[in-house]
Amino acid sequence: MKKTGLSLALAGALLCMLCACGPAAEGPADTTPAETGLLDLLSGLTAEDIGEVSQFGPNEPPDSTTLAAMLNEAAAHPIDHADLTINGSDTDVVWSLDCYIAPKNQGIYSGADALHLQAGLEENVVEIFGGENLPDGRVHLEDAALYQLLRTSCDQEGFINEYYYEKYRDLVDGYYNGRLEEVRDAGYTAWELTEFLGVLGTTKESGKGAVAFRMGAAFVTDPPELAPHVLAGGAYVDSALRVHGLDWQNVYLVTLDEEPVGLSFGEGVIGFIRDHSGEEVHMEDLQAAMNPSSAG
Repeated sequence: MKKTGLSLALAGALLCMLCACGPAAEGPADTTPAETGLLDLLSGLTAEDIGEVSQFGPNEPPDSTTLAAMLNEAAAHPIDHADLTINGSDTDVVWSLDCYIAPKNQGIYSGADALHLQAGLEENVVEIFGGENLPDGRVHLEDAALYQLLRTSCDQEGFINEYYYEKYRDLVDGYYNGRLEEVRDAGYTAWELTEFLGVLGTTKESGKGAVAFRMGAAFVTDPPELAPHVLAGGAYVDSALRVHGLDWQNVYLVTLDEEPVGLSFGEGVIGFIRDHSGEEVHMEDLQAAMNPSSAG
């Protein structure tokens, strides 16, 4: 009987050792079967699998080849992480991108085929989950390249014509100083000019005429981390946590023969200038195009 008990004890110890070296050593210990399916999808994704890529903001989304390669690489780095939120906290989603795992050029894509990529303020963490037609679960990946792809998705290089900005600085700065006062209570503390560029003009024999200068500015908060929580309308946050789009529409400083006429909002004045290219433009007609509601 003593021999039998010893044999059973040895067998039990051997069984424990075998279990410790078995399937549990494969992959992350905290990965559920549903998450494993999603990781498998990401690691094997090809450009041909992606029908369309879309993202919020002013820039074109990455191409399918680039995105597929980045997802393949990132899928090798899953981490245990709490879900991102949309409740106004520091763990909120700030930047996002969708790609559709469906045939290309099919026109309309269903959310059931969508793969959602989301990122917040925490560096290098990307959350991914899919629609009904994709594997269940939600995974979090630690990958600097994929994170930066999302975080910089709203970055743009603006252009400022310094000569004309200095010429009309009082009007430009006056407008944005006024806008800052309108939004200061929300937490905005300053603005930075990002664009001042003559985008369209008429040309007379003298070389002068009506010109529309497109204006743009980014607004900043104190602290910068407040920015994602004070957005409104179509505003968005760039990688430096500056807010763009507080005007909700394009703003133009309009001049006639290099003398400022005033500010115009929307695209009405652009259409007017385009229609009168090379023609003599009269002040009253230009002002009516800038402020169509007052025309009559």
